[in-house]
Amino acid sequence: MSGAAATIPVSSWERCRLCKIRLKPDQDDVVTGVCVDCKDRKEAKRLRVATNGQPPAAAGPPARAFTEPERALIRAMHGYLPAAELLRILNERMTADVGADAPLYTLEQLYEATRGLATARAGADDWTSLRRLLADARTSGLLEHITPTLLEDFAVIFQLTVAQATHIKDVVQHAKETSR
Repeated sequence: MSGAAATIPVSSWERCRLCKIRLKPDQDDVVTGVCVDCKDRKEAKRLRVATNGQPPAAAGPPARAFTEPERALIRAMHGYLPAAELLRILNERMTADVGADAPLYTLEQLYEATRGLATARAGADDWTSLRRLLADARTSGLLEHITPTLLEDFAVIFQLTVAQATHIKDVVQHAKETSR
């Protein structure tokens, strides 16, 4: 973690490293990149230890672009892990692959990679949220990968009733037809 924190300049702490809200210099800790709401979290304490309370050192050469397996990991985990934790995992993977001298990924690279990915929304029980979710899936290309077999497996795993399974198949089919 200390390597990841040491490669990001202070001027880049515009957002909280844990919850991604915009930092206010008069209220939040811009040195460690943590907002006032997250400052007491375990992850924030680890970030403070990693930077020793000092501003991070200036950035070195930029890291390589994310590899396809790393992009798959980002797509799968960005909604479940705080950005700093996901960045730590990615940097550990790169260090194991390339070596300790490799430049580490930055939060900006991670934010850029997750910018277009759909995130869970509160209140996803209504038609508006479903339409947004389908539009995001269409935009990211995920909608084309949803097959009838995948939907049947989903219905079995989550024990959907026949009516629920038919409904979800109809919704996805309609979304696919309208995207053509």
